[in-house]
Amino acid sequence: DTARGEDHPYNQTECCIKSGLAAECLPLCSYNANMTDIERLSPHCPDDFAKLVRCATGGRDHLNCCARRGVPKSCQPLCQAVHQSSSGAEFVKCLPHMDQIFTCYEEGTATLPPPVRDLKAVSVQDGKVFLAWKSDDSDGTLINHFEVHYKQVTS
Repeated sequence: DTARGEDHPYNQTECCIKSGLAAECLPLCSYNANMTDIERLSPHCPDDFAKLVRCATGGRDHLNCCARRGVPKSCQPLCQAVHQSSSGAEFVKCLPHMDQIFTCYEEGTATLPPPVRDLKAVSVQDGKVFLAWKSDDSDGTLINHFEVHYKQVTS
């Protein structure tokens, strides 16, 4: 079972309010949102989907859960807080899978470590970089490693 409501360690609604989500869209900003609300409010909230997805993921990568739950590859970028036409993961097109995606959001924000902050490259050498960051580990569990994914950018 997953945590619900006030017992959940991550406050998705607070994130949505701070992000400026439209008041009429706030019912979508809850792990308790049901498919009826999602289908009813989606046509009225397209400009807020990026904020909603960012807040729902809690800065975490939920891809493994979404793949395990059968979310199609075309919708899996939503599991990583990517909501844009270029990714092919458009919220409205993925509505049939949102119940599984929201379940992964909820499970992941309760079990995955929070995102890092104050990320800095402390040393850059040929072929390697040393990073430093801070992490808010709200439940006191010691995090012993992070996976860092990168891609080379050209100028």
